[in-house]
Amino acid sequence: MEHGQNLLLIGNNYISEVLVGTATRLGIPIFSDGSLKQGPGLAVHDVPSLAFYARREATPRFYINSEECLPWITGNFSGKGINEAIGLLKDKVEFRRILADAYPDFYFRELGVHELDSFEFPEGKVLTLKPSKGFFGIGVRKVSSKEEWKASVKEVLEEVKKNSRYFSPSILSASPLLLEDFIKGKEYAVDAYYSRSKEPVIMNVYHHPYRDADDTRNVLYYTSPDIMRRVAPKATDFLKLLAKQLDLSGIAVHAEFRETENGRIIPVEVNPCRFGGFGLADLTYYGYGFNPYEYFFSQKKPDWGRILREREGLKLGWILGNNPNTDSSDLRPNHEKFRSTFSNILQYREMDHKRWPVFASVYAQSRDLKDLTKYLSVDFGQYFERIPKTVKVGAPKS
Repeated sequence: MEHGQNLLLIGNNYISEVLVGTATRLGIPIFSDGSLKQGPGLAVHDVPSLAFYARREATPRFYINSEECLPWITGNFSGKGINEAIGLLKDKVEFRRILADAYPDFYFRELGVHELDSFEFPEGKVLTLKPSKGFFGIGVRKVSSKEEWKASVKEVLEEVKKNSRYFSPSILSASPLLLEDFIKGKEYAVDAYYSRSKEPVIMNVYHHPYRDADDTRNVLYYTSPDIMRRVAPKATDFLKLLAKQLDLSGIAVHAEFRETENGRIIPVEVNPCRFGGFGLADLTYYGYGFNPYEYFFSQKKPDWGRILREREGLKLGWILGNNPNTDSSDLRPNHEKFRSTFSNILQYREMDHKRWPVFASVYAQSRDLKDLTKYLSVDFGQYFERIPKTVKVGAPKS
Protein backbone atom coordinates (compact mmCIF):
# COMPACT_ATOMS: atom_id res chain seq x y z
CA MET A 1 0.00 0.00 0.00
CA GLU A 2 1.16 3.55 -0.71
CA HIS A 3 1.68 5.63 2.43
CA GLY A 4 1.33 9.36 2.91
CA GLN A 5 1.55 11.50 6.01
CA ASN A 6 2.37 10.25 9.52
CA LEU A 7 -0.49 10.47 12.04
CA LEU A 8 -0.50 9.80 15.80
CA LEU A 9 -3.73 8.55 17.40
CA ILE A 10 -4.09 8.77 21.20
CA GLY A 11 -6.80 6.86 23.06
CA ASN A 12 -7.63 5.93 26.63
CA ASN A 13 -4.47 4.12 27.66
CA TYR A 14 -1.07 5.07 29.03
CA ILE A 15 0.40 7.99 27.06
CA SER A 16 4.18 8.04 26.64
CA GLU A 17 5.73 11.47 26.99
CA VAL A 18 8.51 10.34 24.66
CA LEU A 19 5.95 9.41 21.99
CA VAL A 20 3.94 12.65 22.19
CA GLY A 21 7.09 14.76 22.44
CA THR A 22 8.51 13.11 19.33
CA ALA A 23 5.33 13.66 17.30
CA THR A 24 5.17 17.30 18.40
CA ARG A 25 8.82 17.92 17.52
CA LEU A 26 8.40 16.34 14.09
CA GLY A 27 5.19 18.24 13.36
CA ILE A 28 3.07 15.08 13.14
CA PRO A 29 -0.70 15.68 13.51
CA ILE A 30 -2.11 14.21 16.74
CA PHE A 31 -5.72 13.02 17.10
CA SER A 32 -7.45 12.09 20.33
CA ASP A 33 -10.85 11.36 21.83
CA GLY A 34 -10.13 13.66 24.77
CA SER A 35 -7.60 11.35 26.42
CA LEU A 36 -4.87 13.83 25.48
CA LYS A 37 -5.66 17.48 26.12
CA GLN A 38 -4.46 20.38 24.02
CA GLY A 39 -2.00 22.67 25.75
CA PRO A 40 0.82 25.18 25.17
CA GLY A 41 2.86 23.90 22.23
CA LEU A 42 0.61 20.86 21.86
CA ALA A 43 -2.04 20.84 19.13
CA VAL A 44 -4.57 18.00 19.36
CA HIS A 45 -7.30 17.36 16.76
CA ASP A 46 -10.58 15.55 17.39
CA VAL A 47 -11.18 12.10 15.91
CA PRO A 48 -13.79 13.18 13.29
CA SER A 49 -11.04 15.28 11.67
CA LEU A 50 -9.45 12.03 10.44
CA ALA A 51 -12.04 12.00 7.64
CA PHE A 52 -10.01 14.71 5.89
CA TYR A 53 -7.08 12.32 5.42
CA ALA A 54 -9.38 9.50 4.28
CA ARG A 55 -10.16 11.47 1.11
CA ARG A 56 -6.52 11.37 0.05
CA GLU A 57 -5.23 8.66 -2.25
CA ALA A 58 -2.27 7.61 -0.08
CA THR A 59 -3.01 5.91 3.24
CA PRO A 60 -1.40 7.70 6.21
CA ARG A 61 1.23 5.94 8.30
CA PHE A 62 -0.46 5.47 11.69
CA TYR A 63 0.92 5.06 15.19
CA ILE A 64 -1.49 4.38 18.06
CA ASN A 65 -1.04 4.20 21.82
CA SER A 66 -4.20 2.16 22.41
CA GLU A 67 -6.12 -0.68 20.80
CA GLU A 68 -9.27 1.42 20.98
CA CYS A 69 -7.82 3.69 18.28
CA LEU A 70 -8.00 0.92 15.68
CA PRO A 71 -11.73 1.49 14.93
CA TRP A 72 -10.87 5.11 14.14
CA ILE A 73 -8.69 3.79 11.32
CA THR A 74 -10.99 1.05 10.06
CA GLY A 75 -14.02 3.35 10.27
CA ASN A 76 -12.44 6.14 8.25
CA PHE A 77 -10.24 4.23 5.81
CA SER A 78 -12.53 1.42 4.61
CA GLY A 79 -11.39 -0.18 1.39
CA LYS A 80 -7.75 0.53 2.16
CA GLY A 81 -5.22 -2.29 2.52
CA ILE A 82 -4.51 -1.35 6.11
CA ASN A 83 -8.04 -2.43 7.10
CA GLU A 84 -7.40 -6.01 6.03
CA ALA A 85 -4.13 -6.12 7.93
CA ILE A 86 -5.70 -4.77 11.12
CA GLY A 87 -8.70 -7.07 10.87
CA LEU A 88 -6.67 -10.26 10.40
CA LEU A 89 -4.08 -9.44 13.05
CA LYS A 90 -6.59 -8.42 15.73
CA ASP A 91 -8.88 -11.40 15.15
CA LYS A 92 -6.84 -13.98 17.05
CA VAL A 93 -8.66 -16.90 15.37
CA GLU A 94 -8.10 -15.52 11.85
CA PHE A 95 -4.49 -14.84 12.79
CA ARG A 96 -4.06 -18.54 13.60
CA ARG A 97 -5.77 -19.51 10.33
CA ILE A 98 -3.46 -17.48 8.10
CA LEU A 99 -0.47 -19.13 9.82
CA ALA A 100 -1.92 -22.67 9.72
CA ASP A 101 0.32 -23.81 6.87
CA ALA A 102 3.44 -22.71 8.73
CA TYR A 103 2.24 -24.25 12.02
CA PRO A 104 -0.01 -27.15 10.89
CA ASP A 105 -0.12 -28.97 14.25
CA PHE A 106 -1.14 -25.95 16.31
CA TYR A 107 -4.61 -26.38 17.95
CA PHE A 108 -6.90 -23.37 18.46
CA ARG A 109 -10.59 -22.70 18.97
CA GLU A 110 -12.80 -19.69 19.69
CA LEU A 111 -15.40 -20.04 22.46
CA GLY A 112 -18.33 -17.79 23.30
CA VAL A 113 -19.20 -17.35 26.97
CA HIS A 114 -22.36 -19.43 26.41
CA GLU A 115 -20.20 -22.38 25.24
CA LEU A 116 -17.92 -22.56 28.25
CA ASP A 117 -20.08 -24.75 30.53
CA SER A 118 -20.79 -27.38 27.86
CA PHE A 119 -17.30 -27.47 26.33
CA GLU A 120 -15.59 -30.86 26.53
CA PHE A 121 -11.93 -30.28 27.33
CA PRO A 122 -9.80 -32.39 24.93
CA GLU A 123 -8.12 -35.33 26.65
CA GLY A 124 -4.35 -35.13 26.97
CA LYS A 125 -4.08 -31.51 25.86
CA VAL A 126 -2.33 -28.65 27.67
CA LEU A 127 -3.98 -25.43 26.49
CA THR A 128 -3.99 -21.69 27.08
CA LEU A 129 -7.29 -19.92 27.75
CA LYS A 130 -7.33 -16.16 27.20
CA PRO A 131 -9.54 -13.30 26.01
CA SER A 132 -9.66 -12.76 22.23
CA LYS A 133 -9.37 -9.08 23.13
CA GLY A 134 -6.73 -8.89 25.79
CA PHE A 135 -3.94 -6.75 27.19
CA PHE A 136 -1.34 -6.81 29.94
CA GLY A 137 -1.52 -10.61 30.43
CA ILE A 138 -4.94 -10.27 32.06
CA GLY A 139 -7.15 -13.37 32.08
CA VAL A 140 -4.54 -15.78 30.71
CA ARG A 141 -4.55 -19.29 32.20
CA LYS A 142 -2.80 -22.57 31.48
CA VAL A 143 -5.28 -25.47 31.57
CA SER A 144 -3.98 -29.05 31.79
CA SER A 145 -7.08 -31.17 32.41
CA LYS A 146 -10.87 -31.40 32.55
CA GLU A 147 -10.62 -30.98 36.31
CA GLU A 148 -8.91 -27.59 35.93
CA TRP A 149 -11.27 -26.32 33.23
CA LYS A 150 -14.15 -24.92 35.30
CA ALA A 151 -11.88 -23.29 37.88
CA SER A 152 -9.76 -21.71 35.11
CA VAL A 153 -12.83 -20.34 33.31
CA LYS A 154 -14.06 -18.79 36.56
CA GLU A 155 -10.66 -17.22 37.24
CA VAL A 156 -10.39 -15.77 33.72
CA LEU A 157 -13.88 -14.24 33.80
CA GLU A 158 -13.35 -12.78 37.29
CA GLU A 159 -9.95 -11.35 36.41
CA VAL A 160 -11.25 -9.70 33.24
CA LYS A 161 -14.21 -8.25 35.16
CA LYS A 162 -11.92 -6.93 37.92
CA ASN A 163 -9.59 -5.21 35.43
CA SER A 164 -12.33 -3.82 33.18
CA ARG A 165 -12.18 -0.62 35.27
CA TYR A 166 -8.71 0.03 33.81
CA PHE A 167 -9.32 -0.78 30.13
CA SER A 168 -12.20 -0.27 27.68
CA PRO A 169 -14.07 -3.24 26.07
CA SER A 170 -12.20 -2.66 22.81
CA ILE A 171 -8.96 -3.47 24.67
CA LEU A 172 -10.13 -6.10 27.18
CA SER A 173 -13.22 -8.29 26.86
CA ALA A 174 -14.22 -11.78 28.06
CA SER A 175 -16.28 -12.55 24.98
CA PRO A 176 -15.19 -14.41 23.01
CA LEU A 177 -12.36 -16.41 24.57
CA LEU A 178 -9.58 -18.15 22.68
CA LEU A 179 -8.39 -21.64 23.54
CA GLU A 180 -5.11 -22.71 21.96
CA ASP A 181 -2.10 -24.96 22.46
CA PHE A 182 0.06 -23.99 25.41
CA ILE A 183 3.46 -23.07 23.98
CA LYS A 184 6.18 -24.27 26.32
CA GLY A 185 9.24 -22.07 26.22
CA LYS A 186 10.66 -18.63 26.92
CA GLU A 187 8.55 -15.62 25.97
CA TYR A 188 9.91 -12.79 23.85
CA ALA A 189 8.41 -9.60 22.45
CA VAL A 190 9.58 -7.74 19.36
CA ASP A 191 9.01 -4.18 18.20
CA ALA A 192 9.45 -3.62 14.48
CA TYR A 193 8.07 -1.78 11.50
CA TYR A 194 7.73 -2.76 7.85
CA SER A 195 9.47 -0.53 5.32
CA ARG A 196 7.91 0.59 2.06
CA SER A 197 9.48 -2.49 0.46
CA LYS A 198 7.82 -4.71 3.14
CA GLU A 199 11.11 -5.50 4.88
CA PRO A 200 10.87 -5.78 8.70
CA VAL A 201 13.09 -3.36 10.61
CA ILE A 202 13.71 -4.44 14.21
CA MET A 203 13.48 -1.76 16.92
CA ASN A 204 13.99 -4.03 19.94
CA VAL A 205 13.68 -7.60 21.25
CA TYR A 206 12.65 -8.16 24.87
CA HIS A 207 12.67 -11.26 27.04
CA HIS A 208 9.57 -11.51 29.26
CA PRO A 209 10.42 -13.91 32.10
CA TYR A 210 7.96 -15.20 34.70
CA ARG A 211 8.40 -16.27 38.29
CA ASP A 212 7.06 -19.77 37.57
CA ALA A 213 4.79 -21.72 35.21
CA ASP A 214 1.62 -20.26 36.76
CA ASP A 215 2.73 -16.63 36.67
CA THR A 216 1.09 -14.47 33.98
CA ARG A 217 1.93 -11.00 35.37
CA ASN A 218 3.75 -8.24 33.58
CA VAL A 219 6.58 -7.46 36.00
CA LEU A 220 9.76 -7.50 33.92
CA TYR A 221 10.87 -7.18 30.32
CA TYR A 222 14.55 -6.93 29.57
CA THR A 223 16.88 -6.82 26.59
CA SER A 224 20.62 -7.17 26.02
CA PRO A 225 23.13 -7.45 23.17
CA ASP A 226 23.07 -11.24 23.59
CA ILE A 227 19.27 -11.37 23.21
CA MET A 228 19.36 -9.10 20.19
CA ARG A 229 21.99 -11.14 18.40
CA ARG A 230 20.32 -14.48 19.09
CA VAL A 231 16.59 -13.75 18.75
CA ALA A 232 16.34 -10.83 16.30
CA PRO A 233 17.25 -12.97 13.22
CA LYS A 234 14.53 -15.51 14.12
CA ALA A 235 11.99 -12.74 14.67
CA THR A 236 12.93 -11.20 11.32
CA ASP A 237 12.36 -14.53 9.56
CA PHE A 238 8.86 -14.82 11.06
CA LEU A 239 7.96 -11.23 10.19
CA LYS A 240 9.04 -11.87 6.60
CA LEU A 241 6.80 -14.94 6.55
CA LEU A 242 3.88 -12.87 7.81
CA ALA A 243 4.50 -10.24 5.12
CA LYS A 244 3.88 -12.92 2.47
CA GLN A 245 0.34 -13.31 3.84
CA LEU A 246 -0.53 -9.63 4.35
CA ASP A 247 0.44 -6.24 2.94
CA LEU A 248 2.13 -4.75 6.01
CA SER A 249 4.25 -2.06 4.33
CA GLY A 250 4.57 1.05 6.50
CA ILE A 251 2.98 -0.61 9.55
CA ALA A 252 4.48 -0.78 13.05
CA VAL A 253 4.01 -4.06 14.94
CA HIS A 254 4.48 -5.45 18.44
CA ALA A 255 4.83 -9.22 18.19
CA GLU A 256 4.98 -11.78 20.98
CA PHE A 257 6.58 -15.21 20.66
CA ARG A 258 7.52 -18.30 22.61
CA GLU A 259 10.84 -19.99 21.86
CA THR A 260 10.65 -23.78 22.21
CA GLU A 261 13.40 -26.03 23.57
CA ASN A 262 14.60 -26.80 20.04
CA GLY A 263 15.01 -23.08 19.30
CA ARG A 264 11.92 -22.60 17.13
CA ILE A 265 9.81 -19.50 17.73
CA ILE A 266 6.01 -19.74 17.64
CA PRO A 267 3.97 -16.51 17.53
CA VAL A 268 1.51 -15.72 20.30
CA GLU A 269 0.09 -12.56 18.71
CA VAL A 270 0.99 -9.59 16.52
CA ASN A 271 -0.42 -6.15 17.34
CA PRO A 272 -0.63 -3.62 14.48
CA CYS A 273 0.14 0.09 14.38
CA ARG A 274 2.16 0.23 17.58
CA PHE A 275 5.20 -0.98 19.49
CA GLY A 276 5.12 -2.32 23.04
CA GLY A 277 2.40 -0.56 25.03
CA PHE A 278 2.22 1.04 28.45
CA GLY A 279 5.72 2.49 28.03
CA LEU A 280 7.58 -0.71 27.10
CA ALA A 281 8.82 0.79 23.81
CA ASP A 282 10.47 3.62 25.77
CA LEU A 283 13.04 1.07 26.99
CA THR A 284 14.60 1.35 23.52
CA TYR A 285 14.92 5.11 24.01
CA TYR A 286 16.42 4.95 27.52
CA GLY A 287 18.40 1.74 27.10
CA TYR A 288 19.70 1.68 23.53
CA GLY A 289 19.84 5.44 23.08
CA PHE A 290 17.72 5.91 19.96
CA ASN A 291 14.12 6.99 19.55
CA PRO A 292 12.01 4.14 18.09
CA TYR A 293 9.07 6.43 17.33
CA GLU A 294 11.23 8.84 15.34
CA TYR A 295 12.84 5.92 13.51
CA PHE A 296 9.39 4.63 12.54
CA PHE A 297 8.04 8.01 11.43
CA SER A 298 11.25 8.78 9.49
CA GLN A 299 11.77 5.18 8.29
CA LYS A 300 15.28 5.02 9.73
CA LYS A 301 17.24 1.85 10.52
CA PRO A 302 19.25 1.43 13.74
CA ASP A 303 22.99 0.81 13.50
CA TRP A 304 22.75 -2.33 15.61
CA GLY A 305 26.43 -3.23 15.27
CA ARG A 306 27.54 -0.02 16.95
CA ILE A 307 24.65 0.13 19.44
CA LEU A 308 25.27 -3.38 20.76
CA ARG A 309 29.06 -2.99 20.95
CA GLU A 310 28.63 0.10 23.11
CA ARG A 311 26.38 -1.82 25.57
CA GLU A 312 28.22 -5.13 25.72
CA GLY A 313 27.47 -6.99 28.95
CA LEU A 314 24.55 -4.75 29.97
CA LYS A 315 21.04 -5.96 30.81
CA LEU A 316 18.42 -3.25 30.18
CA GLY A 317 15.15 -3.73 32.03
CA TRP A 318 11.63 -2.37 32.34
CA ILE A 319 10.11 -3.17 35.71
CA LEU A 320 6.47 -2.59 36.62
CA GLY A 321 5.61 -2.16 40.28
CA ASN A 322 2.34 -4.11 40.35
CA ASN A 323 -0.53 -3.03 42.59
CA PRO A 324 -1.72 -6.20 44.37
CA ASN A 325 -4.44 -4.43 46.34
CA THR A 326 -8.10 -4.98 45.48
CA ASP A 327 -9.04 -1.72 47.18
CA SER A 328 -6.44 1.06 47.15
CA SER A 329 -8.69 3.87 48.34
CA ASP A 330 -6.86 4.26 51.68
CA LEU A 331 -3.40 3.25 50.43
CA ARG A 332 -0.56 5.08 48.72
CA PRO A 333 2.73 3.82 47.27
CA ASN A 334 6.00 4.59 49.02
CA HIS A 335 8.05 5.53 45.97
CA GLU A 336 11.24 6.32 47.86
CA LYS A 337 11.21 2.83 49.40
CA PHE A 338 10.71 1.18 46.00
CA ARG A 339 13.20 3.46 44.24
CA SER A 340 15.88 2.58 46.81
CA THR A 341 15.84 -1.08 45.67
CA PHE A 342 17.46 -0.15 42.32
CA SER A 343 21.18 0.44 41.83
CA ASN A 344 21.12 2.10 38.38
CA ILE A 345 17.87 3.77 37.32
CA LEU A 346 17.62 5.19 33.80
CA GLN A 347 14.13 6.61 34.35
CA TYR A 348 11.56 6.29 37.17
CA ARG A 349 7.90 7.08 36.52
CA GLU A 350 5.30 7.33 39.24
CA MET A 351 2.00 5.87 38.03
CA ASP A 352 -1.55 6.57 39.22
CA HIS A 353 -2.24 3.31 41.09
CA LYS A 354 -5.96 4.09 41.24
CA ARG A 355 -6.20 4.36 37.47
CA TRP A 356 -3.70 1.66 36.45
CA PRO A 357 -2.85 -1.80 37.84
CA VAL A 358 0.69 -0.58 38.61
CA PHE A 359 2.18 2.14 40.81
CA ALA A 360 5.57 2.60 39.12
CA SER A 361 7.27 2.09 35.77
CA VAL A 362 11.04 1.81 36.05
CA TYR A 363 13.78 1.68 33.40
CA ALA A 364 17.01 0.28 34.83
CA GLN A 365 20.27 -1.32 33.78
CA SER A 366 22.76 -3.70 35.36
CA ARG A 367 25.54 -6.09 34.48
CA ASP A 368 24.03 -8.63 36.89
CA LEU A 369 20.74 -10.07 35.64
CA LYS A 370 19.69 -10.89 39.22
CA ASP A 371 19.33 -7.16 39.88
CA LEU A 372 16.35 -7.27 37.48
CA THR A 373 14.89 -10.77 37.92
CA LYS A 374 14.62 -10.35 41.70
CA TYR A 375 11.43 -8.33 41.12
CA LEU A 376 9.66 -11.46 39.83
CA SER A 377 9.51 -12.72 43.43
CA VAL A 378 8.90 -9.42 45.19
CA ASP A 379 5.81 -8.83 47.33
CA PHE A 380 4.80 -5.41 45.97
CA GLY A 381 2.37 -4.95 48.83
CA GLN A 382 5.31 -3.92 51.01
CA TYR A 383 5.64 -0.72 48.97
CA PHE A 384 2.22 0.54 49.99
CA GLU A 385 1.33 2.38 53.18
CA ARG A 386 -1.89 3.53 54.75
CA ILE A 387 -2.92 7.14 54.18
CA PRO A 388 -3.11 8.83 57.60
CA LYS A 389 -6.67 9.71 58.48
CA THR A 390 -7.38 13.40 58.84
CA VAL A 391 -8.95 14.24 62.18
CA LYS A 392 -11.48 17.03 61.83
CA VAL A 393 -11.42 19.43 64.74
CA GLY A 394 -14.87 20.72 65.64
CA ALA A 395 -15.67 24.35 66.31
CA PRO A 396 -15.07 25.38 69.95
CA LYS A 397 -18.13 25.48 72.15
CA SER A 398 -19.31 28.89 73.27
